Amino acid sequence: MQNILAGKVTDNVISNSDAEDVKMIFTGLGLMEWESFTANRLPLLRLPDEILEVLRQGKIEYTKAKVIAKLKEKTERIALLEEAILQNLSLNEIRERLKTRKSSTEEKELEKQIDSTYKKMKKSKLWDNPKKRKKLELLFAQIEILINEDD
Repeated sequence: MQNILAGKVTDNVISNSDAEDVKMIFTGLGLMEWESFTANRLPLLRLPDEILEVLRQGKIEYTKAKVIAKLKEKTERIALLEEAILQNLSLNEIRERLKTRKSSTEEKELEKQIDSTYKKMKKSKLWDNPKKRKKLELLFAQIEILINEDD
């Protein structure tokens, strides 16, 4: 039905009478339109199991569940989910916590990258190659400037 609306006609998937039946069911229920259901509610079935479970139990709203599901790390996701339920966090509070977790994760990733680059640099002994040594000195000078800059 969405393909038909988008102009991607696929009559072999659903007949017009079936489409009308679906529309009548949603109209009869009076809760929402079928377009809203397919865009907002149907994708909930793809949420991680732990989120889907508490959503089915009615412990959290679907809008909050969708935001929490954006956390890729399962342990962090479960921790935020439990925190949201226990403290009855608002959607904005959940978004703020997600933003905070994301920035700390990005900081950890940068720290790992710095450590990894340092180890590779020591191992490769860049300073033995005169061309690479000169580039390395320039990069270190830029890093020193960055470190000494006032915030």
